[in-house]
Amino acid sequence: LAAKKLELLKEAVPRAKRIAFLSPDDPAMQGQIAEARRAAAALGQELAVVTVRGGDHAGAFAAIAAERAQAVYVGAHTSLVTDRQAVIQLALRHNLPTMWEWPEQVRDGGLMAYGTSLTGLYERIADYIDRVFKGMRIADMPIEQPTTFGLVLNRGTARAIGLELPRALLLRADEVVE
Repeated sequence: LAAKKLELLKEAVPRAKRIAFLSPDDPAMQGQIAEARRAAAALGQELAVVTVRGGDHAGAFAAIAAERAQAVYVGAHTSLVTDRQAVIQLALRHNLPTMWEWPEQVRDGGLMAYGTSLTGLYERIADYIDRVFKGMRIADMPIEQPTTFGLVLNRGTARAIGLELPRALLLRADEVVE
């Protein structure tokens, strides 16, 4: 989804040519980072990877400022879901637009998200666990991937950072948080 996310972020913030990719210190993030780099290059954007080490979000945002990033693409990782309030507050303090994976993060104050519902994913996981407890073999269970994706925008956050979201983008959104 990196290409679509960066395309939407570019539409929301056309002046943003340098994007920070916020990632926890986890080798499992390398696939997301590589995908985001390819997508940014195709859109003529620069991508600066900034790593959160040991939960030091303030340090990561100092690095984002040093990189002169004009927007933040928040990597999809459980630690950034758990710590979303810290990331949201720092992004607001630095007047930085943010692109998130899940709508729930935008409802909590992030600027925008393009992805599937985190709640929906947890419901699917619960269904799988239920099947296992009822005796179904894991090897017999199909692998499922999300099929529904939505664009969620937060106008209140946009106003707080002095950003006017384009009308065309607002009209395409599946949800607009005021």
